[in-house]
Amino acid sequence: MLTTTVGGAYSDSFITVAEADSLISGAGVATDELTAWTSLSSDAKELRLRAAAQLIGLLPLRGHRVFEHQALPFPRSVQLNVNVIPDAVKTSQALIAYLVVNRNLADVTSNATESGLLSDALVREVDVVGVMKVRLQHTLDASTIRAQSQFRPAFLKLMKAYGAPIWMLMRPYLAQLKGGLTNYENVTLLPSPDFTG
Repeated sequence: MLTTTVGGAYSDSFITVAEADSLISGAGVATDELTAWTSLSSDAKELRLRAAAQLIGLLPLRGHRVFEHQALPFPRSVQLNVNVIPDAVKTSQALIAYLVVNRNLADVTSNATESGLLSDALVREVDVVGVMKVRLQHTLDASTIRAQSQFRPAFLKLMKAYGAPIWMLMRPYLAQLKGGLTNYENVTLLPSPDFTG
């Protein structure tokens, strides 16, 4: 079961499965496309929502976390009310879970069995920080790889294709540049509501 305590030390999602269902169906997604989400079990939806919450933390966010042991990147110091998760963040999590994480997982599963690319490849490098990429050293010849390239998992393509509404929703919370030095040494954090230390 998902833990959605605002500022919680053990929180793993901003929204529940029921909220995600409502947000996704209310986002104007075509009914026939919703089948990919509605046919998932609650456990499968929770997995996608947890991953989406973590992916939000990889965005270049403004401000800093508000609670001392806060597990997730929201609430942020730039919010007017730090005791709630902004609706834009909740909607973004639902859209990322459905449009990006779910479709990427579906692509990986179907492509691994349909294309044969994964069975004819050796793992060359794994990059967890860069959104869990796995680079492969293919044992196939170049022409076969090019012919099968249409079946490769497409996380970046999906984010590019479906990212516009997510970026628009998250815009008030995004920094212009990721990185750089920010001094938060004198920041007083609130105690986490559920930390048992």
